[in-house]
Amino acid sequence: MRAKKAVEPGKSHFDGGSAGAAGGVAAVAGGDLTTSFGAAALPRCAPEFAGVSRAALERWLETLNAIGSVHSALVARHGTVVAEAYWAPYGPDTEQMLFSVSKTVTALAVGFAISERLFAVTDKVATLLDFAAPDNSDKDNLADLTVHDLLTMGGGHRDFDVFDELYGADAHAAMGRLDWVETFLGAKFKTKPGAEFNYNTASTYLLSAIITKLTGLTLLDYVTTRLFQPLGIVGANWDLNPQGINMGGFGLSLKTEDLAKIGQLILGKGQWNGQQLLPATWISEMTKYQIGNLSKVPWALESPQLADSQTGYGYQMWICRFGAVRADGIFGQYVIIWPKYDAVIVMTAANNFMEKQINAVWDDLGAAFDDSVLAILPDDDATGLGPVMPTGLQVPPPQGSAQTATGSRASGVRYRVPDTLGAEPAGTGLPGARQPLAKGIEGAEVGFEVLDDETIAVQLPPTAGVQPALFGPPTEFQARYGSWHANKDLGRSAQEILYAAYAWVAETTLEIVAIAVPSLFAWTWRLEFAGADHEILISATQNVAFAPTDIYETRACRNHHSRPN
Repeated sequence: MRAKKAVEPGKSHFDGGSAGAAGGVAAVAGGDLTTSFGAAALPRCAPEFAGVSRAALERWLETLNAIGSVHSALVARHGTVVAEAYWAPYGPDTEQMLFSVSKTVTALAVGFAISERLFAVTDKVATLLDFAAPDNSDKDNLADLTVHDLLTMGGGHRDFDVFDELYGADAHAAMGRLDWVETFLGAKFKTKPGAEFNYNTASTYLLSAIITKLTGLTLLDYVTTRLFQPLGIVGANWDLNPQGINMGGFGLSLKTEDLAKIGQLILGKGQWNGQQLLPATWISEMTKYQIGNLSKVPWALESPQLADSQTGYGYQMWICRFGAVRADGIFGQYVIIWPKYDAVIVMTAANNFMEKQINAVWDDLGAAFDDSVLAILPDDDATGLGPVMPTGLQVPPPQGSAQTATGSRASGVRYRVPDTLGAEPAGTGLPGARQPLAKGIEGAEVGFEVLDDETIAVQLPPTAGVQPALFGPPTEFQARYGSWHANKDLGRSAQEILYAAYAWVAETTLEIVAIAVPSLFAWTWRLEFAGADHEILISATQNVAFAPTDIYETRACRNHHSRPN
């Protein structure tokens, strides 16, 4: 066995380095994998060939698995993928819902627009949007608001909460009928533009609106030809608002490898496949400290759980510790660019443990990048080593039994939520207390039927329209014991598949979980059979939400026309 020559780690791409992120990868056993990226998939190789510890990668994936509700994870070094994992029902072809990772893609789009001289960061937002401020607006602050302020979250203007403040219970309807630009810019500012950081998703929406105003294209159409097509990204989706403008700050869905490609473009300072798609100076502006956010939580640096959200902000990107930067979406969506190690780390998830996820990167991967591991490999590929790609991972389904005596008796029995009951606010324990948005639950039919030893068909009260589940799965679908059953043609779109699993978690308690893929949302129903199976106590919860995740508690009574025991 002959020692392999270590890969030159290179300098930081953010300070003029020239390692392999723009097209080169580490030399591997059996030949040189140095390549130029095109529309094809990113190259793969054993982590040892790229100077990465296999054991450290495995520890990192084990940590993510223990954190729970992680959907995918990927590590690339020197431009080649050395580890990737997917938790079923999510896979490499799943378009992941990204939330605020969308903001970084919007900033890349702004870079293209500026390089095409459509506008400059110093231009005034009101002028670009041809917005005439009403007499009761904050005209002085509005006149000072620049594109730079939007990019750095320093605009001081109102965010989406302005709809709640102005319209209360009618906020959702108001968002459907009102012009968002007029609403955001016509209200009184919170602070003077440029004065301080205030995380503001409306800022990114306004950037999307500016691009659409000046080009006549949606943001998605604009970035597709300039960014997605050169990187070989296909099938991207981006939600539109009622005015036909892409959300900008959220609503984008991409595959995990698509995110890695975007991370590589940023790591390579805008270069891809030998071409400079974006000026390197723009990437430098995006990824450098532009505005401070420590003042929001002065003690944050003393807490590892908060430190990476308080170390500064660039252009729609967060500055991290350890010389890294990241795109960041709520519930665990990450694209971490780590120039020190010429690495890109991607994670997608649906949990409330984002700090644990990012700390796992520092703790488990911080010592993983080690070119000395190259010395242990042979010169040929006879070992069959490849990337770390664990199999058999899945989002945990309910744990319990496939059937119980109660389940045998209740199969095929129909229950009904009384019209006079409705749903109770979850956790209150107040009989008869009404949930205002629970329309559609009263009178709902409830029941299940055993189809085979490991599959049931269920009918449940709806969750759609009930806070926090503004949308939800259909009320009838099939679920499998121990794994995820794919219910196709039941979603809101042709792309959406509802995966469902069940288990009897106790003799009289049936738990059902459904995941709407490609979204990250999941719902859990617990059906507790009581009164000799004549009544079911039903609770519904959502995995993550921008509100309390309890949806409702209600009960259903046995229908007198059900089959007898």
